[in-house]
Order: sequence, then structure tokens, then C-alpha cells
Amino acid sequence: MEGGTMAQDLFVQRPIEIKGRRIKNRIAYAPMVSATAEDGRIVDKTLAFYEARIKGGVGLCMVEGTNVSPDQFREFMPQVTLHDDERAETHKALVDIIHSYDCHASIQLAHGGLMAVTARILFPDFMPQVPTPPHYAERPWMPVSGIDLLKDPNYVAEAMSAEKVRQTVLEFARAAERAKRVGYDSVEIHGAHGVLIGNFLSPFYNLRTDRYGGSLERRMRFCLEVIEETRKAVGKDYPIFIRLSVDEMLGDLGNSVEDYTSYIIPRLVEAGIDCFDVSMGSVQHVPDGMFPSLYYPRGYFMYLARLVKNIVPVPVIGVGRINSMQQAEFHLRRGDCDIVYMGRQLFADGETPRKFFEGRTEETRRCLGCLQTNGANICIPCTINPDVGNELYCEQKPADRKKRVVIAGAGAAGMEAARVAAERGHEVIVLERRTFTGGTVRILGNTTLMHEFRNLNQYHAHELKRLGVEVRTGVEATADSIAALKPDLVLVACGATMTIPEVARGKPFVLTHVEALEDKFKLGRRIMIYGLGYGAELAIALHDEGHEVTLAGRGNTVAANLSSLIRRQYLMRKLDPDIDLPMKDILNIRLLKNAELVSVEDDGWVTLKRKQNKQEEDCKVQVDTLVISLGRKSNNELLADLKQKGIEAIAIGDARTVGEIYRAIEDARATARRI
Repeated sequence: MEGGTMAQDLFVQRPIEIKGRRIKNRIAYAPMVSATAEDGRIVDKTLAFYEARIKGGVGLCMVEGTNVSPDQFREFMPQVTLHDDERAETHKALVDIIHSYDCHASIQLAHGGLMAVTARILFPDFMPQVPTPPHYAERPWMPVSGIDLLKDPNYVAEAMSAEKVRQTVLEFARAAERAKRVGYDSVEIHGAHGVLIGNFLSPFYNLRTDRYGGSLERRMRFCLEVIEETRKAVGKDYPIFIRLSVDEMLGDLGNSVEDYTSYIIPRLVEAGIDCFDVSMGSVQHVPDGMFPSLYYPRGYFMYLARLVKNIVPVPVIGVGRINSMQQAEFHLRRGDCDIVYMGRQLFADGETPRKFFEGRTEETRRCLGCLQTNGANICIPCTINPDVGNELYCEQKPADRKKRVVIAGAGAAGMEAARVAAERGHEVIVLERRTFTGGTVRILGNTTLMHEFRNLNQYHAHELKRLGVEVRTGVEATADSIAALKPDLVLVACGATMTIPEVARGKPFVLTHVEALEDKFKLGRRIMIYGLGYGAELAIALHDEGHEVTLAGRGNTVAANLSSLIRRQYLMRKLDPDIDLPMKDILNIRLLKNAELVSVEDDGWVTLKRKQNKQEEDCKVQVDTLVISLGRKSNNELLADLKQKGIEAIAIGDARTVGEIYRAIEDARATARRI
């Protein structure tokens, strides 16, 4: 099943029925927040967003978490809602689009509960509703959107009265009835990730003493009443799914996996649930488990889906960093689940299923798991597909006139620009000084921790070959060598170079972050990494490979400059014993914070000046290799040389402005669409 060849009997292609509703295959689009709604209404931007995810051949589309409660809605929130009839009518156009692709249309019904605390960042007057007032000052916590809301004295939420609980039960049912009326084929009740139903189920969030709290059976009452009233509203033949965090990731303070498998889930089967959607974690506590980054193995949640599948007579949906159809086939064939969700992968490439079914797997742009653009399930825009969320405005047209375009540099920006320019009909030649393509992104993938970064170059290399782009490696791009090619236009994509502090320059054992990964044979046993940002990832990667690692830098915590909050939290839990986070698992890596690099001696002694308790002290460490992971400087000298020769040239990516991968890809794509 590698490459373009596939076995004929594929589990992913097998239809499945849920309550008599046929689903054409086993791949589903996961309920990912799109942030495209306006005043709660489905609009053209929403329609375009969903069409881009489903036109590639998924069998089921689960529309994102949709509000059921009027008093949990604010008109300026980009939130889909079914809390009234008028807004529900706007869903008909979305259902029609989903059905036009022979796709099962389902929708996730949600009340934010404690998860809605994040809305208070933008709407201070908003009052989340929860089972019990916040009581988490002495409990595990997690920063939400970079703000420590769970320990902020201004952090508030309203405990629901019994009457309000019952009102909310009926709001779920009315939303489900509206969903059925506008054409959805099923509904999913959201009970995972820290939303209201999950709050009621958990002994951590629910300290009530009335009929909705106390024992596990009483904590289930709200969920069971929602199911009961929803069933009355939609009828006995209409499918009802439920999403659960089968591992709440709260340890002894929450429900255990066994609580779910031995009691909660069997009770929900009795209550008439037709499909279980299995997830884990919450936004409030350890969200990097809920949103697994590339640090986690593919299929991270599937062991939970398998536990549930073994005990229920109805279909089970599995999820958790699935970025290829081969992987989905593996989990289905092994019996882990009956349907596989793809979320971020369908952001990276909405055509993933079709390319697989047509034997064009190598043309798939695979998710990096980077969570880089904002770090949660709102990965919009996608790092490697900036068109996500901009579907109405990203039309790519053929070039008005074919040009000879020379691109200096075969990194992420250069390769993306070459791909787009070639697709538009230009003749493209790429020059790369290294003997391989992919640039810094590929090099960063030279560790087990970051190996998904290689996905981008694999995609680009295949696409450039398919499109007939001439790629010359081992060739230094100079103004003279480029002029000899007689280009109509040059794109300078020479990337950026990491800077080395003056005190460390000229030492043979001093390498930059990129140099260290480009040739790991140069690394000694004792390594110091100077730079607490992305150096934190390198520290863990080299520790896992058996090196004795010291991580040092000027900051007072690790990974502060990572754009992904989720990845940052993982790194803090692994590296910084001073950080107050749950589920810490500190590795044997020496961490030296607030440390200024003072000197580097020829015999490997590195001197740092550390600030501790308002005092300064020198710290000396002897190393075999010193790796510098600090700022970068654009390599754009070629741009001036070309312009001196009268050659039209444009710098793109890091050669124009140093930034994250997303910015390089976005800039390259936009430029190639203009030329």
C-alpha cells in the first residue's frame, strides 16, 4: 500500500451504517473550529471553508462545536450556533454542500462550560456557566491562551441552579431538533475537552450536592437527561453521537479511564448512544495532550478508542494526529475504531482521501503537527497551507505570460514558490548550494522529536519533479551564474543564518542549531545549547539520543518565543522544574536560566554569568560542543548584486523577513501567484 499502489480491499473504503444511515467510507472530517461564522450565522466564508475540507472525499463531515444556549452567545463571536430558528436556517446551505459530495452531514452540539472561560479574554462581561464555582487555586491548572486565568482572582464563572441545568438540557434538545429540521443526518453531543457536559461528569469540576452532583451516577444525570430529551426531539431512528474525554488527564482528581470504560460508557450505551467519538484531555488542563503536536506519536489517542470499541456494540470514531490514509487504514484494519477522524491533515491538504483512492499518495501535503500559527484546534491559517480560512480569496489563475523564473534557494520558501509558479505555467529553475533540498525545515527534521518537519520537503520534492521544475543542487547561486540563465525574474530565497555571539566565534566546537543538526557526527558527548527558545526542542532531542545536555540562556523560562503555546507547555513540563504545571516529567537536562554567555575557552570551558535572587554568580561548564540557538539574519546580499546587474529580483521568505515557517510559505505562495 505504498506510493501509488494499493490493495483492493481497503477498510477505509468500506461503507458503514449508523442507525440505518449509510456513510460511504471510514474517513471523517473532525469538528475543528473554523472561526468563520458571523453573528452565529453560516456565511459564504463558512461554506467555502467546509467545501475545501470535504470535496476531497471524506465520508462524514462533523461540523464544529455549535452553541446551543442563547445566554452563552455573543454576536461578535465567530461561533456557529443553533440556539434559535433564524440562525438555524443558515445551516441549510452548508448541509446542501456537504450532501452534494455524497457526504454524511453531522453537527456537534456544545455548551462551553468552563472551556468558555477563554471568551473572557475578549469579552470581559461574558459569564461562563459551570456546575460549581471555580475552586482551582490549589489544583492542577494550565495557562489559557497565555494568561493564567485559572489562578487569576478575577477569573469567575457562574454556578448553575438546578432550574438552569434543566433549561440547558432542553436547549440541547431544541438545537438537535433544529439540526434535524435543516437536514443534518445526525448530531453529536459534545462532552469532552472541558465543555459543560464533561464538567458535570468530572469530580474535579463538579462539587455539587444536589441531584446533579456527588456520586458518579448523579454526576451523569445532566448528560443522561440531555440524551433523553434529545432522543425525544429527534426520534428513535435518528443517530446521536457523543464525544468524550475518556482520559480526563486529571489523575486521581478526575474520572479514570476505568470509570469511563466500566461505568460511564456502558450507561451511555443503555441511554441510546449510537456512536462514540473518543478523545482525551481538556483545554484547561494539559491541552497539549488534547491537541497533540509532532512531539507525540501519530495515532496518539487510538488506544482509548480501542478500549471503547472492545466494550460497545456501536461504531467508534478514533482520532489523534492522523496525517496519512495509510495510517488510517492501519488503525481500522487493526480494529482500533470504525471511523477515523482527520482534522489538521485536512487543513494541510483537503484532497488527502481522493489522492489516496486515486493512487496519488505522494502528492499529499502532510501535516507537520506543528500547531504553529496559534496552537490549538483553530490552526487557521495552516502553517503549510495558508489558504485555510481564506478560501474565498485565494484563487490561483494561470499566468498571463510565461516567464523564465530562477529561484535561488531550495528551502521551504523557494520550493513553495517554485511549485506555485510552475502550476501557473512558468518555466522554473531552482538553484541550491547544498546537495539536498528542503533547507532549514528539512534539517530541523533530523531528530526523532521533530521528524515530521521532513514531510514538507518530501511533498515539495515530489511536486517539483511532477511539474517538470529543474532543480540544480550543489550549485552556488551568484549574480553571474543567474545572469547566464537569462531569467525574466529571480526570486531570492536564500533563507537566513543564525548569529553566533562574538565571544564564541571562531571556536571549532561551536556550532549553530542548524549546523549541529546538519552534521550530527560533529557533536560530542557533552553538549551545551545556548538559547532557551527553540533550543529547548534541540535539548530534548539530543538528550533522547544519549547526549549529556545543558540548556542555558538569558530568559527566565524555556520556549518563551515559541508561537505554539501547546508545544511550549510540553517543553516547560519536560525541562523547567520551577514552573507550576501539572503532570511534570522533568528530564535529566541541566537548565541554567538567566544566564549570560561571558566567555568560551579553547579547551571547552564555557563561562556564564547567572542572576539568582538578585545576585550574580559565575557558572563554568566544560563541554565538547557548544550549540548556539539564537536569532537569525536574512541572507539577502544576492538581491543587491542582481539589481546591480539590472536583473529583476524579489526576496521571499526569510531572505526578506526572518520569521516562522508559516510566514515563509505564505510569502512565497503570495509572490508566486502575483508574478
